Amino acid sequence: MSASFYKASTEVHDRMKALIGQNHPDLALISEEIGIIFREKASNSGGQRVLGKTYRPAPQLNALYNGDYKFIIELPADIWENELGDRERDAMMDHHLCSMTSELNEETGEPVCMSLRPDIIGYKENIERFGMWFPKKPETTIEDSEVSDLVEQG
Repeated sequence: MSASFYKASTEVHDRMKALIGQNHPDLALISEEIGIIFREKASNSGGQRVLGKTYRPAPQLNALYNGDYKFIIELPADIWENELGDRERDAMMDHHLCSMTSELNEETGEPVCMSLRPDIIGYKENIERFGMWFPKKPETTIEDSEVSDLVEQG
């Protein structure tokens, strides 16, 4: 049996746009080019329910549907509608938005869009036992000596 899909409502798109405005300014220029569809029932992978996916559509699909989607967010309708409150819906949508990035190509003036991999991949049992133990990305900071050099030169 094949999966059944349908377009998301304006309300769902408005939720996405609000989250872009709050947390994802790099996506503001392409917010109208992010499509959202619902899959009637969540799929399974490795015995786990898939809480949606985000992908770059093939150029053939954009040609077929006369569109210019930069990304497609596919959400599981059964989970979205029956198991999530507003906060969880925002969290799920934000999760998908975190997998996208866009920056303007200064030469062409066109957005360059990329899919991002998750920062962490873990197991619930491990996190329950040890918390968020994962190494953090090193942050680039100005050393104290560099700050004092700048102050002395100023």
